[in-house]
This record gives sequence, structure tokens and C-alpha cells, in this order.
Amino acid sequence: MGSPTQPLVSVVVPALNAEATLAKTLDSVIRQTLDDWECLVVDDGSSDGTAELAAAIAAREPRIRLIRQQNAGVGAARNTSIRASRGRYIAPLDADDLWEPDKLRRQVERIEAEGADCGLVYCWSRKIDIAGNRLWDCHPFRVEGSAYHILVMRNFVGNASVPLFRRSSIERVGDYLTREEQSGAQGCEDWDLSLRVLDAYRCAVVPEYLVSYREVDRCMSRNAVGMASSYEAVIRRVLAGKRRVAPAILRWSRGHFYAYLMAKAYLGGDHYHTLCYIGRSVRADPLMCLNRRIYRLGSRAAIKVILRRDEPVVLSPAPRRRAAGEVSVRPRGLSLVDLVEMRRWSLACGWPADGA
Repeated sequence: MGSPTQPLVSVVVPALNAEATLAKTLDSVIRQTLDDWECLVVDDGSSDGTAELAAAIAAREPRIRLIRQQNAGVGAARNTSIRASRGRYIAPLDADDLWEPDKLRRQVERIEAEGADCGLVYCWSRKIDIAGNRLWDCHPFRVEGSAYHILVMRNFVGNASVPLFRRSSIERVGDYLTREEQSGAQGCEDWDLSLRVLDAYRCAVVPEYLVSYREVDRCMSRNAVGMASSYEAVIRRVLAGKRRVAPAILRWSRGHFYAYLMAKAYLGGDHYHTLCYIGRSVRADPLMCLNRRIYRLGSRAAIKVILRRDEPVVLSPAPRRRAAGEVSVRPRGLSLVDLVEMRRWSLACGWPADGA
């Protein structure tokens, strides 16, 4: 375990105008069943009461510290907090997301059981709305081991609040990408860091839903446009790396990612970019035409573009579960898309670790 001068886990929280959600986010840290942690909140130039709120909470909880800086972007804010931290493990947490009480304990147990060549442990997450209502559970991936090529193909780690990193792995591969390093964009710097860690280490999973990722309607369209530029910056770094990645994996990656942005833009009411991302997805990977969601959202977006109606979709909470512990992923038979996906994952798993 950690010591008074070196806590076991450093929780790093970048915060920009997060007054509405930060208290609940920090409360989910305070309620962790693992007590040996510190939490560094970096106020990234907020114009609301974020800093004052964090300072008030820190006055009551000595394990929480506030750092203030001029606005530099989420990657730079995370880097600031990591440099000021002391923990053996690094746990990023966005200022509007929530953790289940066992999140840190379960991940620390797993990474310590795996040994020094395990650089990160991830878990599963669900999406919630601004009020904290559950929207849906994200796909429960079970990828472990040397999984760099699979992570290029699809970000199975999930969102930025999911991974627990071994501190030494970040010290070895370097910081989060800053906004400037992504040509002014941001959104995929967490994926990039996970890629660089898995280029040198193994990963493991705690197969439990331990993170609630807040999906905010009003920012989806803006995030989609920025994330497209951020993603391309990450892929350029992949191509410039020493490890060779099969062209097919890069095509599949682009197909998946732009289909994801398609949905994000549609939910944000940006129907023009919904159609643009459908085009990018299908051009990269024609087999994305098998995805029925492309036809459903594409036809709706086309009609709304013609009618010049741009409004965000109102996200509705998921129906109440019938039994405690039941997940929202509905059982279904394997479709053709599922079978293609399984074959591709098998090929990515078998890609040589040395890129030969």
C-alpha cells in the first residue's frame, strides 16, 4: 500500500466550468472503498464557481487538492495534475463523470495481481444523462494481454474516466497530448495515451460496470467535429510510430470511429455532419454498409437537412430494470455484422507483436 508521503492512487481531475457536476464527481471519489488515494483537481481557467467549489470541498477533505491554471485544454490539465501527483497508480476522472465505490479497489487488486508488465487496467462503463439517469450500458469488451492492434482498431478501453495506469508506464511513454499537439482539437488524447501504453505493456480488465460517463446533449455536435480532428492527429502518430499497423486495421478503425461520430453528431442535432461522417465511415470501410444504424440515422438526417431542422435529440433514461444487477444490453442473435466483427478481432489478435 501507499505511505503518508506516497499515496497508492492519484486521482487526476481536469475541470473547466464544471460547477454543476463537480461536487457529485468528487463525492464518488470520497466514497471509494479504497482509502489510500489523493485527488488533484486542476481548474483549467473556469469562468464559473468551479475553483471555489473545489476549494470548499478540499477544505473538508485533506486528500483533495486544488490547482489553478490558465485555460490550456484537457490534456494539459491532466498533465499538470500528474506532474504534481505522488501515487503509484494514476486514475483519470473527468469532472462530470462518476465512479462506483469499488472502482479503485477492484482495479488496484487486478493490476497488482498482473505484475509490472501490465500498464493499465480498464473496466466497463455506462452512459448517464445530465441528471444522472442511466441511458445505456456500453459494450462490455473482454480484451486482455498484448492488445495494441486491437486498440488501434477500436477504443475498447472506453472513455477517459475508465483506466487505471501504472505510473511508471506513463513516465515511460510520455504525457497526454495537448490541444496544441492536436492542431487545436481535443477529445482523443486519452485513446492516444492508452495506445502508447499498450505499445509497451499488457492490459487487463475488471469485468464490471464501475464508471458512469455523462452524455450532455448540448455539446455532442461540437465534440464530434473536434474529435474528428483529434482522431486524425492520433492516427498520424500511429503511422509515424515504429510499430507497423496493417492497412486493413486502419481502415476498420476509421470505419468504426466515423460511425461513432455519426451517432454523436446526430444526437447533437448536427445533421450535416451526420451525413459527412457516414460518408467517411463507408469510404474507409465499405462493409459498414451492413450497419443498419447508418441507414436509419442517415435517412433521418437527410430529411432534416432538406427541411433545415437542426435540433438535438432528447436523451431518455433507460427503462427500469426488472431485476437487480440486470444489464441493459439486450440479448440477440449474431448478425452478419457481428460475424464480420468477430473475424476482424481474431485477425487483429493474431497480428505479430513486433509488427513483422
